[in-house]
Amino acid sequence: MDYITIGSQYLKSCLDSKKVRRALLVLVIVGVGCGGFYINRYFKNSRQTDAIVAFNEAMQTYMTALVTDLDFSKKGEKAAWDEVELAFGTAYDQHQKSEFAPFFLIYKAQSLAGQEKYQEAADLVGQALTGLSANSPFYDLYAIMQAALLIDGGNSAGIEQLKKLASDTNSDYVAMAQYYLAQYYLAQNQSELAQTLFAKLATQDSSWGELAQDYI
Repeated sequence: MDYITIGSQYLKSCLDSKKVRRALLVLVIVGVGCGGFYINRYFKNSRQTDAIVAFNEAMQTYMTALVTDLDFSKKGEKAAWDEVELAFGTAYDQHQKSEFAPFFLIYKAQSLAGQEKYQEAADLVGQALTGLSANSPFYDLYAIMQAALLIDGGNSAGIEQLKKLASDTNSDYVAMAQYYLAQYYLAQNQSELAQTLFAKLATQDSSWGELAQDYI
C-alpha cells in the first residue's frame, strides 16, 4: 500500500493552512507502513515479542483516534488522543529496555500533537531519536516529523532542521523534506522559494515529485 499517496490528498491543504498537525498525521501513516518492517524484523526475536504485542494493542487505540481526527464521516467527534497518550506511555514504561521502545515514544508524541502539545511532542521525538541508530531507515523520517512539530509550536529551530534535512542528498527522505519546506514557504508567502523547490522536485520520479507538479 502506498501510504504517501493516501496521505497526499490531505497534505496540500494541511500545510497551506498551517495545520501542520494534519501533515504530521500523514507522516504517521507513512510510519505505520515503516513500522511493519520492524515488526517483521523483531518478531523473530523472542525478547521483542511482548513489546510488539503491546505496540499492536496501543495501535488499535491510535487508529481509532486517527480515523476520528480525519473525520471521514463528518460527525465532528473528538479524537481520544489522551487515551492514545496513556496507551503508548504505559507500553513504553513496561518495555523501555526493548529495541522497540523508540516507536512507543514516536506514537506517544503523535498523541501529544493531537492535543496541540507540540513542544512536548517534539521533545519526545528527540528522545526517540536518541534511541535509534543514525543509520536507521526511519531516522530522517522522524527528524522531519520533529521539525514539523517544532514549526507548529512556533519554534524556529524546526525551520533550520527542516532546511538541513532538505539539503541532505544522502537521505532517503530528502524529497519529503523538500516538499514540506516548499509548503512552509508557501504558508509564509515566500512563493519564489517555494517554486524553486517545487520545480526541482517535479523533475523527480517519486510520489513527492508528482505532488510538486501540481504547483508548477
